[in-house]
Amino acid sequence: MTRKRTMWGARRREFEEGLRLARAGWQGCIEWRGAVTGSGYGYLWASGKVRHVHILAWEAVNGPIPAGLELDHICRNRLCFNPAHLRLATRSQNAAYAPKRRGGYRSCFKGVEWRSRPPPWRARLRSGGKLIYLGCFPTEEAAARAYDEAAKRFFGEFAWLNFPEGA
Repeated sequence: MTRKRTMWGARRREFEEGLRLARAGWQGCIEWRGAVTGSGYGYLWASGKVRHVHILAWEAVNGPIPAGLELDHICRNRLCFNPAHLRLATRSQNAAYAPKRRGGYRSCFKGVEWRSRPPPWRARLRSGGKLIYLGCFPTEEAAARAYDEAAKRFFGEFAWLNFPEGA
């Protein structure tokens, strides 16, 4: 008789300890120390296939993820599998909470791009598949703050802000 393996033996203990901490009310990140995907998410072998650890943790505590939704890391730490740091989100909401992509347009702020004519900094965001221009500004910081204000209106709690503390 062949015994069916449902989860890696050595990492199962770590996963179960993390869930025990989460159920006890631990508020900090519970970081995965096992295998990590190229995009930075922890994973393990479960139920005959490779599964993301944060999804397994969510399902163990809250049940299956409804169709059309995915998980969003509130703490912005992809290795964290504390269910208290996860929330259900649509793909659009999850994308709104993503950080600025690298490269392009010479700005270090999300939603801001440089242009060659004055005023040189343009702010914009994408919502519902539409690109929304927020205006052009004399400074990069002014454009980033305009983006933050619009992001709060459009995305609410899912907005990734350039100045999260209102600095």
